[in-house]
Amino acid sequence: MTRHGTQVKTLPLADLGRMAQCGQCWQVPGKPCTPEGSHLARYIRALRRALITDAHITALTDALDAFTLATVVPDILANRCGEHVAEQQAGDRPRGSDSR
Repeated sequence: MTRHGTQVKTLPLADLGRMAQCGQCWQVPGKPCTPEGSHLARYIRALRRALITDAHITALTDALDAFTLATVVPDILANRCGEHVAEQQAGDRPRGSDSR
């Protein structure tokens, strides 16, 4: 929630990554690189454009056994990584007067 009491909805990590054009296959923003997901190169471009954070890239690469920029990150894996990062970030935030 924001300080005004409104809910803020965060997009799944796969959707955030698709906001950037892929540097591997040059797929346009909004469309996945393959039916399974998008190239890691696309997430790197999303990082450069401040659509995602270093923590997202770390979570993605930690979840892969081996990778190159051409590695396709399945959407389901990307979204799980995004949820994990969001949970970690929520745990790092102070909870107001209860945090003393």
